[in-house]
Amino acid sequence: MGDLAPEELTATGEHPPRSSSMQFLLVLAALWVLFHLVAAGSGVTGSHVLRSVHLGGAIILTLCYKPLARSWRWIDALLILAVIVSTLYLVVRSDAILLSNWFTYLWPERILGAVLFVSLIEAVRRALGWGFVALITVFVGYAVLGSWIPGVFGHRGLSLDRLIFSFYLGSQGVTGMLIGISASIVALFLIFGEILNASGAGNTFINVALRIGGRLRGGAGMVAVIGSAAFALLVTIYSLRAMAGNYWEGKFYAYLTWALGGACIVGLAGNLLVLLVGWELVTLMLFLMINQGRDNAKSGAAKTYGILG
Repeated sequence: MGDLAPEELTATGEHPPRSSSMQFLLVLAALWVLFHLVAAGSGVTGSHVLRSVHLGGAIILTLCYKPLARSWRWIDALLILAVIVSTLYLVVRSDAILLSNWFTYLWPERILGAVLFVSLIEAVRRALGWGFVALITVFVGYAVLGSWIPGVFGHRGLSLDRLIFSFYLGSQGVTGMLIGISASIVALFLIFGEILNASGAGNTFINVALRIGGRLRGGAGMVAVIGSAAFALLVTIYSLRAMAGNYWEGKFYAYLTWALGGACIVGLAGNLLVLLVGWELVTLMLFLMINQGRDNAKSGAAKTYGILG
């Protein structure tokens, strides 16, 4: 098990990275973060390239942060190499992949999809443990063995070949909508939150909330609500840039952020007037979220706002 004592092992059985490895890991993580910031600034948040690099970088960082014992380190090297190759393939052939289907499915894509699936499962095991791997195994088994299941839960089943295609190249696969939300929205908010914490600005919201509501009746709840509202206000102001653009996803999430800001106003409302203002803001933003992209969305929202107001 290498030259580390058993008590130095992590909860999932891996050894923690050494100081030299940690320096390399920090550089790699910094490049990964920089890529997200550049992608967000250039307006390519919905691209297939961003999703692929986001996924591949996350897997590589996980494998590097929680490596196996020294005698098994070659497995880490093989997994990282497999992730790099499979991710580069997605990046280089991103335009062709968007137009691909089952009939254009190539044998190299089958192999790359399989090795990326194995690498992802291993990264999940190291990060979240065997329980989550067991959950994934159950759902994969249900997809493959559906024809053997009786009753209403049975189905004709998927072949492993079809499953790998859906996973690697399908629009609902590993680079689908969910990873797109993670790459374009969740990752940026996590980066922004860590910057706030590192600069001390995150504690400012808590300190201000303590000053305002710490001595009031129900102070703990007031501190939580005021601190959350302050951060929501900051995020709402930050979303103004997205609202000014023409990119529909940016507008959708901007409207969503404004709706959350209105919900915070409802939670903080001390009288019916403030409650009404917050509720009307939520209603207006929800209408724009549902109907955004249509020519009459804004006029319809104005009529709805007037009727409900």
